[in-house]
Amino acid sequence: KVYGATQRAGWSSDAINLALLGVADTDSKLQIGRLIFQEIKVGQSALTVSLKNRVLKTTFDDVQLYDGHGKGLLNVDGTGKAAAIGANFALDNISALPFLKDAADIAWLSGKAKVGLQLASNGASQLQLVEGLNGRADFTFADGAIVGFNLPGAIRGISQGKFNGLKQAPSEKTDFSELSATFNIQNGVAQNSDLQMVSPLLRVTGTGAVQLPPRTVDYMVKPKIVASLEGAQSNKALSGIEIPVRISGPWSKLNYQPDFKGVLADPNKAVEAVKELSKQFKGKNAGEIVNDLLGKKSGDGTTGSTTNAKDLLKNLLKKE
Repeated sequence: KVYGATQRAGWSSDAINLALLGVADTDSKLQIGRLIFQEIKVGQSALTVSLKNRVLKTTFDDVQLYDGHGKGLLNVDGTGKAAAIGANFALDNISALPFLKDAADIAWLSGKAKVGLQLASNGASQLQLVEGLNGRADFTFADGAIVGFNLPGAIRGISQGKFNGLKQAPSEKTDFSELSATFNIQNGVAQNSDLQMVSPLLRVTGTGAVQLPPRTVDYMVKPKIVASLEGAQSNKALSGIEIPVRISGPWSKLNYQPDFKGVLADPNKAVEAVKELSKQFKGKNAGEIVNDLLGKKSGDGTTGSTTNAKDLLKNLLKKE
């Protein structure tokens, strides 16, 4: 590296040097104090390494990394011009923010992570390996936050009849008690249909795809203000006010497009949620409840001919 230079964005097309796999054959047990691979920092670890005829088989018996630990297998077949790689890892209690930043340049998700990876690919460069990636990835994050985005603040934008709350800012965040998702990966495209995020008075579900080679996203998330303060263990069917948001574009410049039509199209659908929400704010009047949920009103609170969501909720609450 040239001193002071920064790495180009995207995956590297430089050929992977497999020559070291042919230097020697070995069967070894290793105790490692610290290891850096690319940007990933690994702490004290116990490994079993078998290398024969340019085929490397590594068993990670116990790996300490990012305040957590893990174990798994990594196989690299270097007998051809391209590397054939297979990995199976289980990681637990990982500090998500520094780990994801180093592993995938993702700097917007924090918490304690449990990760399961079963991956395989074949390629002569980092880019080719990503393009040919297949497998499965399971993620569960506890007591964390979406860093840089204020999702409740975005929902409060309804009070102005517009959407302007998902602008990234380092000081913003959306706390959650649990976030989980499973991705099935085929030829570098990770598909997900079961994203769930739980936080007080807010639930988020999601489905969509992440295209790894071009680093783009096409994803629909559905944040919902819900009538419950119960946590992730609640099996109660929750009514609520839901606002779908489509997230698309490159990782570096995501576009957020909300769909407000469903919020105000059927006022009766929100009545049950509003009734339950009012119970969570005992002793407050309708205006105070709505301000707590959606923020204080600014200006005339209307946009064009669209009825203001805050006024709608106030009217519903007054009926109670």
